[in-house]
Amino acid sequence: MIIRWPCVLLLLALCALPQPLPAADEPEPDYAALSSAELERVFFDKLMDGDRVAYTDMNDLVWEPVYKELVNRRFGCLRSNATRNADRGWTLADDIAAMLGGPPADFRIVDGRFVVGSACRAHSCPEKGLLIADLLERRVTFGLLHYVRWAPASPKYWDAPFNDEGFLSVFVDPDMAAAQVREVSRVVEVWATDFLVSTPVQAYGVRCDPNR
Repeated sequence: MIIRWPCVLLLLALCALPQPLPAADEPEPDYAALSSAELERVFFDKLMDGDRVAYTDMNDLVWEPVYKELVNRRFGCLRSNATRNADRGWTLADDIAAMLGGPPADFRIVDGRFVVGSACRAHSCPEKGLLIADLLERRVTFGLLHYVRWAPASPKYWDAPFNDEGFLSVFVDPDMAAAQVREVSRVVEVWATDFLVSTPVQAYGVRCDPNR
């Protein structure tokens, strides 16, 4: 057998070269330092993977730091009784986290435009949370199916009885155009029919942070 020493030496030299290091995960940015507009831009950039949702369901999404910052920033200043925890200091952000943190449904894309994610409250599945991300307008709306009014006028109403028919509340940007509010409400109504709920949708233009 003839050994081609130049070839052998070349192979040995190649093996001795340092191997590329595996790419390190990029650290999460400081989302608290972003403006509201930048935060929502990052949220939408991470939401989609091509024409598919980048997450399996809401349980996958709710652990994302950008999602947590978005919810807390928009609703963390608003006292809420949707889960009957207003007397414990719960905010609308807390209620949304509770409603969207239980058993989830898969994401759906409605009309090629609206990403719809939902889940029910742990140990109380008639109570549900909803996220609607409008890929066209790049606005995100949150909703609740709840059985106690979310915004009581004062503490004396915090023990209000359950409404068996429930409330369908959606929380939109205060500057959202009326036509867009109607489109989002329509998506909520269709979503609610899966649970035999025909309660009218009530839209609230609320957010704690400055508008976009």
